[in-house]
Amino acid sequence: MLTQFRRALGHYYTIAPVVEHAVRPLAAPAGADWETTIEDDRVGTLPVTGLFSQRPAQRGLVIVVHGLGGEADNHYTRRAARAARACGLASLRLNLRGADRSGTDFYHAGLTTEVHAVFRELSDEFDDVYLLGYSLGGHVAMRFALEGHPKLRAVAAVCSPLDLARSAASLDQKRMAPYRRHVLSGLKEMYRALPAAAQVGVTADAADRIQSIVEWDDRIVAPRHGFGTAANYYKQMAVGPKLDEIQVPALYVGTRHDPMVLASDVEPMLERSRNVEVRWLHDGGHVGFPGKGCMLDDGQLESGVLTWLTSAASSAVRI
Repeated sequence: MLTQFRRALGHYYTIAPVVEHAVRPLAAPAGADWETTIEDDRVGTLPVTGLFSQRPAQRGLVIVVHGLGGEADNHYTRRAARAARACGLASLRLNLRGADRSGTDFYHAGLTTEVHAVFRELSDEFDDVYLLGYSLGGHVAMRFALEGHPKLRAVAAVCSPLDLARSAASLDQKRMAPYRRHVLSGLKEMYRALPAAAQVGVTADAADRIQSIVEWDDRIVAPRHGFGTAANYYKQMAVGPKLDEIQVPALYVGTRHDPMVLASDVEPMLERSRNVEVRWLHDGGHVGFPGKGCMLDDGQLESGVLTWLTSAASSAVRI
């Protein structure tokens, strides 16, 4: 009975924060629109956008990366920005490519170009930079940590897929239909915003008829980014098999009853890794959690994660 109750709570904590934020948006720290550009071989100059919050005497910067189909300004990225401010950190809530519905391009789970752009533009202002990614954004954050940067001190992934093939297959199960439709709706918005010339041989109307994550990746993502097929994309980009190559402190936070990224799909990768500290929460859903008592300091999850990032970075030996 307790397991069934916590499984139901997993759905509640996944859905309730989205509904609550739509009705009564969580206040975010004062900030400003942020933008730079990158160059892409296929589409040329692309904007990189986000929301930047800081105040005098910041002691570091946390880059916050959203999940699949999301964007920089939602309930969990706002929670992260609030926690960063309380910890004395500046924050940059980053839009992955196309997430701002700019109609320029779209991202994939291993594309770190936008994160590199933030480091290029902002790392001179901060000695310490931390990465915090949610869901697919956590996968992107871990991929960036594999590539490394001298200013990156620590990285955290929350409710993130690590085995892309397994997580995509799980999300395509019949019982996942409500969550799958929600994710695909965001992806389809991004794709529909593209001019026809920037699409990949699939019209926006045809893309709207795609009903599975694997089909989306096979027909949209893989052709655009040169993987050929979804299977190749998953194999080449999945960060799970390479976790031990990360050279900075790394944290994974998952919930046992996450209804979107299943614990059973990510735990095998984490069990084989010696480099990633893992915290499993019994209460919580997909990037949604109880208000108190999540981890470390009996506070909100984001406060605990940022405390971990800064403490782990301080304890790490810098080369």
